[in-house]
Amino acid sequence: MAGNLETSKSYARKLWLARGACFLQIGCGAQLSIYAAVHMTDKGLSGTAIGILLAIESALIILTGPLWGWVADRYHFYRRLIAIGTIGLTATMAWFAIADSELDFLFYVLLRGIMVTSVMGVMPALALANLPPESQGKSFGSYRSFGSIGFMTSSLLLPMFLPSIESIILLAALVFPTSLYFVFALERPPPRTTSEEEAFHKKLPPLLYWFLVANFLVCLTDPAINGFYNSYARTLGADLEWIGFISSLNGFTAFLFLPIMGSWVDRRGPKLILLLGYASQSLRMLSASFVTAPEWLWMPQVFHIFGWAGREVAAILFIAVLAGTTKRATAMGLYVSTKMAGLMVGSFLMGRLSDLYGYSVMFQIVSAIAAFSLVFLLYVFSRDKRAQG
Repeated sequence: MAGNLETSKSYARKLWLARGACFLQIGCGAQLSIYAAVHMTDKGLSGTAIGILLAIESALIILTGPLWGWVADRYHFYRRLIAIGTIGLTATMAWFAIADSELDFLFYVLLRGIMVTSVMGVMPALALANLPPESQGKSFGSYRSFGSIGFMTSSLLLPMFLPSIESIILLAALVFPTSLYFVFALERPPPRTTSEEEAFHKKLPPLLYWFLVANFLVCLTDPAINGFYNSYARTLGADLEWIGFISSLNGFTAFLFLPIMGSWVDRRGPKLILLLGYASQSLRMLSASFVTAPEWLWMPQVFHIFGWAGREVAAILFIAVLAGTTKRATAMGLYVSTKMAGLMVGSFLMGRLSDLYGYSVMFQIVSAIAAFSLVFLLYVFSRDKRAQG
């Protein structure tokens, strides 16, 4: 009994450490995503130049995600790799704050594209290794919700007290390294057994790649959640305050429902939640196509509960089951890569569709793409017998 109590206390402590790391990593790191294009515009870069630079960054993220994951799994460098990435991203933020030309920003996107996945791709694998096996869904959802809290806190408060993008980024750079206190207080995953070492040298299961195809297709529709939806809201006559409120519903929903979705995954398995998440993404796009007045813009955001919160938690845990413990970080890196590839293709596709056919038709087409992703998801489910639910 005493041993169980101590184990429970240990897992509770590690969960809080993981939450602290996630809060700081996303709260500080997200400032680059929020202000990159704005800062480049302020410095006089053209839209074409900004697009090229961000495409270079995205391409590097796609390439480096699986690479850093493999390094972490192969050499058991989880905490050290996160530390290297954290220091590298801190330097990246400092450079971004003083960047003033296209060449400066090229160096910035190269640095960020190489470094960001060594933190954001490897950290979920380290977190899962420190969470209680019997409630990984609930614990991971709770861990990830603190990233949402960090994002909301930093994006709302920092602009209130700091006068410029440069000062916001520099403060984030100063705070970001403190996340390493939480990272190094977590336990590294245990050394691999002989059988696990043999498993590491085997190829990832083919079903994982089929799932990543489904993930690519559903992530292709993600740019419609924020950027294009906000643009559509503006065309309907929504003011900035209403757009800000509608956008904040996503963060608030994620904060509330990530732990709940995780608990459901623990009880029912990841498959049902993934199925509901993919279907919700399609319904979200379809319902958005019928919104014709600003006061109804909140309605499609309801689907964020399963379409993002449920899908995010269930996907991570399903991948962990498919990949096994020996290649967890490698699989997470591939997940990040396919997500980024989907965002890239989706952004280009939606830009073209909205120009050619308008927003309503654009939403209907991407709704069909999200529905089509269910074909690959159901194929994976029909073949896999390990992640029940």
